[in-house]
Amino acid sequence: MMGEYKQDKVRGVLAVNLKRYRSALGLSQEKFAEKVSLGHSMIAAIENQKKFPSSDSLNEICSFLNIEPYQLFLPENLTENDSVSELGSLRERMKEDLNTLVNDRFREFITK
Repeated sequence: MMGEYKQDKVRGVLAVNLKRYRSALGLSQEKFAEKVSLGHSMIAAIENQKKFPSSDSLNEICSFLNIEPYQLFLPENLTENDSVSELGSLRERMKEDLNTLVNDRFREFITK
């Protein structure tokens, strides 16, 4: 149950940030999907918190947006200008959340 909460939180932050970056460029989901070589349905699913992108997809998205991957996981109210201690704390929480997400996916994979 705790893993689901963390997974939803990570997906939620990613969804908000992806939509914010995409919208700032004035791109529809369809046009953005073309630019990052993903399907429109995948972009929609990420923004609707239904799917989590693969590391390759994240790299494609970040490369196009010219940002580092961690920037997609910063909550809106926390920016790069915040204190180092806040970012360190956030990094640790994100590390735990992503670790839980990866472990959950791995468990699902090996039990199929």
